[in-house]
Amino acid sequence: MCGRTCCTLSPEVMPFACTTLTGSKTPIWREAPDGGKYFPANNIPPSRYTPVLWRTGSNPRDLTLQPMLWGFIPPWHRGEVPTKHGLTTNNARLEGLGESKLYKAALSQNRRCVVVADGFYEWKKLDGSGSKQPYLVYAPQENGPIESCPDIQLVDGWSAATGWTGPRPLFMAGIYSIWENAVGQEVFSYSIITRESNEVFNWLHHRVPAILSNPKEVDQWLDPELKGDEALKVLIPLIKTQLTWHPVSPDVGNVRNQSPGLQKPVPLDVKGKAKDTKSGSASLMSNWLKKAAKPNKDEPDTKKSKP
Repeated sequence: MCGRTCCTLSPEVMPFACTTLTGSKTPIWREAPDGGKYFPANNIPPSRYTPVLWRTGSNPRDLTLQPMLWGFIPPWHRGEVPTKHGLTTNNARLEGLGESKLYKAALSQNRRCVVVADGFYEWKKLDGSGSKQPYLVYAPQENGPIESCPDIQLVDGWSAATGWTGPRPLFMAGIYSIWENAVGQEVFSYSIITRESNEVFNWLHHRVPAILSNPKEVDQWLDPELKGDEALKVLIPLIKTQLTWHPVSPDVGNVRNQSPGLQKPVPLDVKGKAKDTKSGSASLMSNWLKKAAKPNKDEPDTKKSKP
């Protein structure tokens, strides 16, 4: 499963970072038509808006990057609040996707997309203790550690001669919905497609997002000429070179913690548990004090969110 991500690149930077898997095609950034905003963050739960890549026409160059709501809105939902449909839709199981009452219409309409993030968090169950150790899972990096993402600027990561040299994002296959709200605005929402883990990842969790790791796979997944089950064949089983990971502070379990330090690796004890989380806890308190002193009404409310 995938229930928490991080995505810290700004809208100005993100289209250029996407060229690591779109080749020479730089997506166009478009704001969500319903006004939903993407806020770069180190700790993102479902019901937030995050960057999603989709094809707006038949031309392979018609690539758009826009914020979409994480959590697929069922086509039959008639409530005024898009997230109040009573279903957990942050993930869509690859197995039986084409027969799913929830997803089959979107699949037949070629509403396939690519979810872009720094990476996602997953929790490993520790034997005999009942506790869990979180890991950050991300794409292999060629030009520095993934935790440098929060500090990257466009001037640092892009040139016409070399292309994008900043942190490499992770690309996950997704499926999206277009729902109309009470005032007639289109609300784009998505689920991340997951599949059964294999020997590469099942030490950490029994399911894993469907990863797209090269430009050909991205092109094929977004190709409107590929229909239904044929498109799903693009999503191959996970291979070792597609992902890497490291343990992070348990403080990521609290979605109110947005410290940049959440992405940094931490040492483990002999039981596989993080040795020291004092620095992360201190960052959480610091962030809380800043919010209390200077509230920002544009930031999304996280008080009711759970891991």
